[in-house]
Amino acid sequence: MTRSTKLFAIATIGCLLFFLIFYFLLKMKLSAEPVEAFTRYPAKAYPELLFQHDVTEDIFDISGCDSTGIYLRTSKPGKFIKAPFQGDSIEIIDCATVNPYFSTNKFHSHYLEGEMFFIATKAHNDFNHVLINNEPICHEVTLPNAISRTLLLKNDILIARGISGAGKTQTLQKINLKDGAALQEYSFHDDYQDAGLLQDGVFSYDPYTSTITYAFLYQNGFLSLDTNLKLKYAAKTIDQREGIGARVTKTGSAYTYEGVPERVTSMTTAFKGTLYIGSNIYASNDSLASGSGMLPIDTYALTTGQYKGSFYLKQDKGERIRKILIHSDLLLACTRTKIIMYRLVH
Repeated sequence: MTRSTKLFAIATIGCLLFFLIFYFLLKMKLSAEPVEAFTRYPAKAYPELLFQHDVTEDIFDISGCDSTGIYLRTSKPGKFIKAPFQGDSIEIIDCATVNPYFSTNKFHSHYLEGEMFFIATKAHNDFNHVLINNEPICHEVTLPNAISRTLLLKNDILIARGISGAGKTQTLQKINLKDGAALQEYSFHDDYQDAGLLQDGVFSYDPYTSTITYAFLYQNGFLSLDTNLKLKYAAKTIDQREGIGARVTKTGSAYTYEGVPERVTSMTTAFKGTLYIGSNIYASNDSLASGSGMLPIDTYALTTGQYKGSFYLKQDKGERIRKILIHSDLLLACTRTKIIMYRLVH
């Protein structure tokens, strides 16, 4: 064997070992992602990136939008961002300068019909005494019980997840913000005894079908309700994750989770008969998406709960998408420091 032949053989073996090591490392990385034995199919619509705003503020949530732009809540109490659909002039809105109440209190925020609504807690650990602050309504009301999730249906009607008795009683409530009265409610069965964690969820509303959805964060399902909280149906999402991935034990009134509770659903939005759910669970055919950290968005028909297909949103390392919102043919998304706009192409 000549010297050149030996060098070629050594180089070949080295390359083979390199690719084998790379393959097994990649396989280990992918196996570390939450992957289930189900399959995703392409949705009829797919997102086409239009533009991206980089901001210095720490974005927490999307409050809403109108025909001119999107309103986002930051992690600083009382401070908001308005980003226009056209142009790149970002406006910072500091509500704490108008009302000091919002500089020290937690609150939920909703932008609806040209007005910003702030539903603030009286104290950090008391969610049932709130201040509603905008032009038509600016007063304090006492709600029937503590609330953890909210959806502003109209300027004086709030849909909220109510909690009482250390999580023993869980309801979805329709509340009159003029006097705090509960108008209707939907009650959960407390089958889990976990301080309400498995019943925790997020709201979305589609005005075109007058449908409220409540998607569970720690289990694969969602509820479809009318505006009086009458249940239309309960549906399962395609990701086959029934529980929270953590054992719950109760000692007295305290709950302990052995392991880290794992979210199945991260966010939702609804528009014109379609529910969009951001999933934390990868399918068996999502190897490329899971390897690159993309966010699967699964779509469902609001009338039936039937799965319609999926698409994916790019996520940079350390910049996970925190919220999505559909407006007309636009899909709006935010990360901690980015406002991203896509056009949904059909």
